[in-house]
Amino acid sequence: MEKNVYKRLEDKATVVLSYHDIFNFSEKNALVLSVLKTTLENNLLERLREKESGVYSPSVNLSLVQILRPYSFSISFNCATNRVNDLIRATKE
Repeated sequence: MEKNVYKRLEDKATVVLSYHDIFNFSEKNALVLSVLKTTLENNLLERLREKESGVYSPSVNLSLVQILRPYSFSISFNCATNRVNDLIRATKE
């Protein structure tokens, strides 16, 4: 699902990509997702900030719920409006 909201106070966009699913909760799986979060955050910092020169500090958040077993990742960053599609494409790569 994609949702675009336009306010146009300045030439700045806030991008939030959210991914979620169910997983088999165990300490090992929770650790794997935690390592994935850290790795993803480091890779996005290198790609979006250093290579693309499009953002200052991308953020990756991980949420785990032990009882219902869902997890979600959200990736967010601010950028110029004319860079949104390029930076989303780079993030997905």
